[in-house]
Amino acid sequence: TLLEDDSWRTKYSLSLRLYDAAAEALCVVGDYSTLTALAEKPLHYARCFGDKLITYSNLVRALSSSGSCDECINTSVNVLSQLGEIIPTNITSEIYFEEVTKVREALIGMSRQELLSLPVMSDFNKLTAMRFLNHMLIVTHASNPPLSPIVVFRMVRMTVEFGVCNIAAIAFSCYGAWLASSLN
Repeated sequence: TLLEDDSWRTKYSLSLRLYDAAAEALCVVGDYSTLTALAEKPLHYARCFGDKLITYSNLVRALSSSGSCDECINTSVNVLSQLGEIIPTNITSEIYFEEVTKVREALIGMSRQELLSLPVMSDFNKLTAMRFLNHMLIVTHASNPPLSPIVVFRMVRMTVEFGVCNIAAIAFSCYGAWLASSLN
């Protein structure tokens, strides 16, 4: 390492940026085992939760790409809970129908024009939550199908409540697919 042993104390910002850049590079080249080991330091030394988010994002992407689906989901659920979004993971029929009811209530009476006129999402925590939900959606679709619609429903509800972002299109397309399926 090019950093001094006490760099997290003496050069915190530089250390954080270098570790984030290294994690991003390792994710891009597919060196997931090194990324997972590297992520330990910023997750340990970060001064606040917000400083861990880039590391968590790269870690979740690496876990997804390496097939560690359960760990990816668990890490995402943990991050989401710290962002104020509690996602149920043990999906029973009661939880499923409760989530269906919540998303339908959020959309009831909204016209197409009202949906198209939603403001842009600006809350940093909600935008970050949408990114982690999107990471989860990819994994749950293949490895935990009962959780997948729950993730979609949350993304749709957040869009209606907090505004649109680039990920909202994915949420609404998945919601449309769910509506067209025999599962609803």
